[in-house]
Amino acid sequence: MNRRRLLSAAGVGVVPLSGCTSLGSSLGPNEGGGTPTEHSESSPTATESPTTTPDVEPSKTLSEAPTPKYSEPGDVGDDRPPRDEEGDTIEIGSRDTVENPDDNVAHGLIIWHLGDDTHYLEVQIVDEQEKSGDYHSVHEVRTNHHVTIQLNEPSDYVINVYDHQTGGGTTLTVSESRFDCNSSSHWLVSYPDGDFGASLVTRVADCD
Repeated sequence: MNRRRLLSAAGVGVVPLSGCTSLGSSLGPNEGGGTPTEHSESSPTATESPTTTPDVEPSKTLSEAPTPKYSEPGDVGDDRPPRDEEGDTIEIGSRDTVENPDDNVAHGLIIWHLGDDTHYLEVQIVDEQEKSGDYHSVHEVRTNHHVTIQLNEPSDYVINVYDHQTGGGTTLTVSESRFDCNSSSHWLVSYPDGDFGASLVTRVADCD
């Protein structure tokens, strides 16, 4: 697991959770060759089968400009993120600098893809209040794995996500008002056709 210090959207479904849950609990639900043949003198020389080249992590595609890049995702429907304890985890900001932390709980995000192969998901996080890019990296996401992000400091965020396998992208926004006494997170999934879906998962409670 890589840990680095260093988003509700229109059409996004909401899944309420009862009881007091931690951020972690709110995020998740848990070459081959052919057989050689003989050839006569007049037969053409057999050609070797090409070898398979391993996937190479692609370079970043998104520009560094701190702006939204795509349209917002649709609804995630009944899809749920896989249980995964080995995926990348990124923390943005620090809880140490948050005033009244009990009333400004961190917001989470889980990003994954549907399919039986490995996808490279490019994630760019922009703090709109600071007009700066807080994070930009490409993640190798295997089947049944996901990327977990924790936004520690209340602000207005833009999260751009690009799937290098499908060529699809989406922009998810998280407003500062999302940071209150309730634990909350977004689930964001990349579909094989290039579309994305998202759901907001939150524990709804009265805040003092």
